[in-house]
Amino acid sequence: MRQELEARSSESERLALEREKLAAMPPYQTITGPATKQRIRATLRTTLNAAIRRQLITFNPAAHVELASGKRPKAVLWTEQHVAHWRKTGEKPSAVMVWTPPQIGAFLDEARPRGCTRSST
Repeated sequence: MRQELEARSSESERLALEREKLAAMPPYQTITGPATKQRIRATLRTTLNAAIRRQLITFNPAAHVELASGKRPKAVLWTEQHVAHWRKTGEKPSAVMVWTPPQIGAFLDEARPRGCTRSST
C-alpha cells in the first residue's frame, strides 16, 4: 500500500513538473500566408453569396475586403546544389521543396520497417 502511495505521489510530482514546462513554453502560432488568406476570403464570399441568394443577408461584406496578392510560392526541386546549400546554411531555397524520385526511394527505404521486403506484385 505504501509503495502504491509513493508511486502516485511521484507520478503527481512528475506531471506537475511537465505542466510547469508546458506553461513556460510560448504559444503555438501558425502564420497564415497570402495565398491561404485569398482562399479563406474566396470561401467566405461564396458562402455569403449563397446567403444572399437565400435572402438571409442583403450584401456580402467579404466582397469589399482587400488583401495582398495571393501568389503561391513556386515549388523547387531538391537538386544536389540545393541540398548542399541547405546542409551548409540550414536555409531552404524555397518555401515549397519537391523531392526527386531517388530521394523519395531513399526515404521509403529508410522508413520501411526492418525485416520487411518488397512484394513481387
